[in-house]
Amino acid sequence: MGFLSGRGVGGGVALSGDQRQQGGDVFLGVHVHAVVRAVDVHLGLGVPAQHGACDRIFAVATGHAGDVEGVFHVSQVRLMQRKSRGQRHSENNKTMNQAPTAPAPDLCVLDWGIDGMTCASCSGRVERALAGQAGVAQVSVNLATERAHIELSPGAMAEDTPARLRRAIRDAGYSVRVDASTPQDTAAQHWRELWPVLAAAALSLPLVWPMVAGLWGQHAMLPVAWQFALATPVQFVLGARFYRAAWYAIKAGSGNMDLLVALGTTAGWALSVGLWWAAPAGHEPHVYFESAAVVITLVL
Repeated sequence: MGFLSGRGVGGGVALSGDQRQQGGDVFLGVHVHAVVRAVDVHLGLGVPAQHGACDRIFAVATGHAGDVEGVFHVSQVRLMQRKSRGQRHSENNKTMNQAPTAPAPDLCVLDWGIDGMTCASCSGRVERALAGQAGVAQVSVNLATERAHIELSPGAMAEDTPARLRRAIRDAGYSVRVDASTPQDTAAQHWRELWPVLAAAALSLPLVWPMVAGLWGQHAMLPVAWQFALATPVQFVLGARFYRAAWYAIKAGSGNMDLLVALGTTAGWALSVGLWWAAPAGHEPHVYFESAAVVITLVL
C-alpha cells in the first residue's frame, strides 16, 4: 500500500509525486485533502465528495490509523489544516483593517489644470519648472488629465506662492486652467476650446474639397491666391499656440510635438508661397497650403 510515503516534518504526512499533483490545502508541504481522499479510498469508505466529507473521513481514519500505511498522526494533520486556515484568516483581517496612511500635518496640496500640454516632453518640462521652485516638496504632472499635483513643504505656503508657481508654469510655455465652478462657466470653457477647431475646419474644408471632387473626375481646384487666403489664418492665427510652445521649447533646449508641428506646417506653407511667387504669369503651380492647414486643424 504505497499511496503515502511516511511521516513528514513534525509528524505530518509527506505525499508521493502523484498525490502532489492533486492540489488542495497545503501547509508546510502537506496536501491535506489529498491525504484524506487517499485514506477514504484505502479504507473503502465511499464518502461522497460534499461539504463535511473531510471531517467524516478524518473521524474514521483516526480510529483506523494503525491499518493505514504511513498515516501516523491524522489528528495532527487536521490541526495543521486548521492552523493554516487560521493564519490566512488573520492575515486577511490585518490587511482589511489596516488604516489608510494619513497625510502629513501642515502639508499644503495644490491641484491645478494645465493648458497647452501635447506630449510627454511637455509634462516633463512642467514638472521640472515646478520642482525647481522653493518650498515644493513633490510634484507630479499627468498628461492624460492635464493636471499638476503639487505638494508644498510644511510652512512653505506664503501669500505670493501661488503667483510664483503660476509664473513658473507660464515661463515654461503653458498656462494654469481656471476650473469652472458653475455650469455656465463649464459651457463657456468648452466653447473657448472648441471654437478654434471649428474655425480651422471651416477654413480648411474648401482646401480639401478639390481632392474629394477629383475622385469623381471633377476639377474644382481653387486659385492659389484663394488657397493662400484660407490657409494663412489657420497657420498663424489659429495655430499661434504651436509657435509659442515651440519657442519656449527652443529656449529650454528641448523639443516637443509643438515644435514638430510648427516646423512641418511652416515648411509646407513657405514652400507653397515660394512656388507661387516663382511661377510664370498665368501658371498655377502645385502648392501645399491644404496640407499645412489640415495638419494644424487635426492637432488643435
